[in-house]
Amino acid sequence: MTFKRDKYTKLLAYLICACCDKRHIGKTVLSNLLYFIDFNYYELYQKSLTNEKYFKTKKGIEPEHFKEITEDLVKKDCVFHRKEEYYNTTLNRYYITKIPNVNFNLKELEVINSTIYNLSNFNATEIYKYSCNDMPYKLAGLNDEINYTNAFNRTSEYSAYNILNKDYDFLLKEENKVESMKDEIKRLEASIKDERKKLEYPKRKNKRIMENAFSNTRNVSPVITKSEIKSYY
Repeated sequence: MTFKRDKYTKLLAYLICACCDKRHIGKTVLSNLLYFIDFNYYELYQKSLTNEKYFKTKKGIEPEHFKEITEDLVKKDCVFHRKEEYYNTTLNRYYITKIPNVNFNLKELEVINSTIYNLSNFNATEIYKYSCNDMPYKLAGLNDEINYTNAFNRTSEYSAYNILNKDYDFLLKEENKVESMKDEIKRLEASIKDERKKLEYPKRKNKRIMENAFSNTRNVSPVITKSEIKSYY
């Protein structure tokens, strides 16, 4: 498989941008997100998204081109890199400096965003433990390349089909909640409109009374005329 450098670069930049607010995400989590995106896509569509090679090491999953691509992004001033203390460890943190111009199709975005949604809250230790139980990783020898075809041997917990189905169910429930909220908002708006009408009616009525009273007072002269003085005497 020929490595898709441009696709990989855009995917990595997209991940860094999407996870910029998560302080626990460094090289380890990003590497695992790349792995699960590629292997989930392979399971679903029988091809890798980036054709990256992933290796099983003592530290976990190691993508072949991660260091090369991140260094290139830093040189091009698209990404800023620094080491940060996070509790009892030091993370390689990456920050986007230019909004990535990505052109993923709907199938690709579905897999990418599903992986981010389900796994980006894991810290380095948690995602390492999670990936160790994924069948492609388990079947690989130490320091060997992880075989894409073993994605078809996954357990139900790791199957991309099951994960996406759960996401669909969740999104459907959220969509129903939104529709329900919209109906409730419409009901409240109608209720508020009725209450405003009730409050405005006495105001209009009082305004008419005041206008009538004012028009009547204009016909009465507040000044005593000479004839009225004479008649008085």
